[in-house]
Amino acid sequence: MQAVGLPCVKLLVEGVLGAQRCPVAGTRGTYRTEWGAPFERVWIQGTVCERTDAGLNLKDSSGAVIAVVVTSRLPGLDLASIVPGDYCLVVGPVAEDPTGPRYVRAHKVINLTAELVDVALRAEQWQAEVKEARALPLGA
Repeated sequence: MQAVGLPCVKLLVEGVLGAQRCPVAGTRGTYRTEWGAPFERVWIQGTVCERTDAGLNLKDSSGAVIAVVVTSRLPGLDLASIVPGDYCLVVGPVAEDPTGPRYVRAHKVINLTAELVDVALRAEQWQAEVKEARALPLGA
């Protein structure tokens, strides 16, 4: 059975940075997770550790940091309102700069800080969600 590229995969930042680059013919996958799922887009969550001219840097419970580039105006997002320490959800394709590390080109950024009572608890819950998603059969 051929694996179908997932439209979006839940990953920790270290999983995005460590994913194997390998285009898979006939799928939407440009990368493969460590468990073999092909993907182009990711869903990550974490704490903003820095705002940049291009967007923000996000750090999650894995300890890894990834750049999130916001190339266009996203509906409902006031990027200026996001500050270091905010907990955000980001969805978008993974991209690479030949001279730099991988990053995510954001299609969606949601600041979850206002809805959270305990950011540390949410980070633990996110880690559990990623683990649960990994256990799903490919193509499910």
